[in-house]
Amino acid sequence: MGEALSKMIDVERTSWSKPHELEINQTYAAQQCELIDRFFEVGDMLQLCSKLYPMEYPGAGDDKYQHWFITNSEGSWVLEFGEFGRGPTDLIAGVHSNPRGEYTIEDTFVLTTAVLERMKRVVGATNYSVALRNCEHMSRYIQSGCWVSFQMTGKGFFRKMYYKDMAAYTKMINKLPLELKEEGEEVKLLYQENESSGRIIFQVMPKTILTLEDDNSYNILFLGPTGSGKSTLINLLCNRTVNKAAASVHSVTRELQYIQGKHRKVMEDGTSSVRRTNIIDTIGFCDSVFTPKQVLEVIKSSVKVNLCHIDKVVIVCSGRIETHHVQAVRQFMKWLQYKNHRNQFIFIYNKADHCDSEEQKVENVAGMLELLGAKQVTRTVTDDLEEGQENQVKAGISTGFPKKASYEEIAEDYNKLWRATTYDDKKYDRIKVSKESCSIL
Repeated sequence: MGEALSKMIDVERTSWSKPHELEINQTYAAQQCELIDRFFEVGDMLQLCSKLYPMEYPGAGDDKYQHWFITNSEGSWVLEFGEFGRGPTDLIAGVHSNPRGEYTIEDTFVLTTAVLERMKRVVGATNYSVALRNCEHMSRYIQSGCWVSFQMTGKGFFRKMYYKDMAAYTKMINKLPLELKEEGEEVKLLYQENESSGRIIFQVMPKTILTLEDDNSYNILFLGPTGSGKSTLINLLCNRTVNKAAASVHSVTRELQYIQGKHRKVMEDGTSSVRRTNIIDTIGFCDSVFTPKQVLEVIKSSVKVNLCHIDKVVIVCSGRIETHHVQAVRQFMKWLQYKNHRNQFIFIYNKADHCDSEEQKVENVAGMLELLGAKQVTRTVTDDLEEGQENQVKAGISTGFPKKASYEEIAEDYNKLWRATTYDDKKYDRIKVSKESCSIL
């Protein structure tokens, strides 16, 4: 068993050392796109499928892995990225009509124009890797736009097999290959009035991987259900459209983004300094694609290999807070040790501009805190906005930012958001994510 497993790991090491790309065979891809256009139409129903296969090496026992693929509703056409253990010539993403035998239909979904585009972007892929670019990655990408293999998260089968041997390559797990990265939209300034304040010094585009130097920055983690407005709040903090933000039943953020910048910090003696900051935008949970548990696994796996510490956790809710929202948020609070780090948590009831009165806003914040099992804490902090003067910051706040509102209209809520997310109370310990992340970094 040991020798056979070592050979498998050696094969994987070869694929890890390559650039994180699909290496599309363009000639084959063109042929496959013709097949897609011939046998798949927008509006068709597709199936996300899996099939269990035994591990074929001595001593494997009952160990099995999941092979994933996409089929049409009849199962007559299949799109897949090879099969584990097959020869290199078979490890190419393509469409075929070979029967797959018995398999499990994990989910059904509509073939939209976006899904069709994603199908055409992956066919012809040749750079297969069990850990980084496998059949589950590709199948889930076609369905959702998210490059993720749950066999490589948490207690997933392949994670247990390969993780300890991957070293620096762990940061590439569940990261989009180069060919699938979408060109970012033009970054636009939101409010000139905010820009001239001097609070925001410098802003760069989002990253998907951090270094040890980044961990020493002030790290703010945003969490919340799909549609709560996390990306909008992050854009406001940066005063730039660094993230896509849209009202949707599906999370706009399909990959964790680490938005780097610098902002001015006013010290207790009235002087100021410039502080490096990372704002982490996460996948929204409680949409119809991934379960909250799955989203938690994706977020944990990314954060653990990119950060040792978190300084502020911002939980965002809006509208009616459903039972499944509460359950999901509480999972995150437990992971991040809320009971030991209450002072590092901020709870925002967003989109409060739809509330009828200030009283309703207060009630919504109180209701949110009660549902989540959080306490309203008021802190006196040195105010970055008023030349070092002391001000109060609450753990639970409401914010509302109507589209196309002037800076004057949103200034009060903006300042509230800024104070709550950027203040740094040195009396409290940073939230340690995991010991393994520090050793990796």
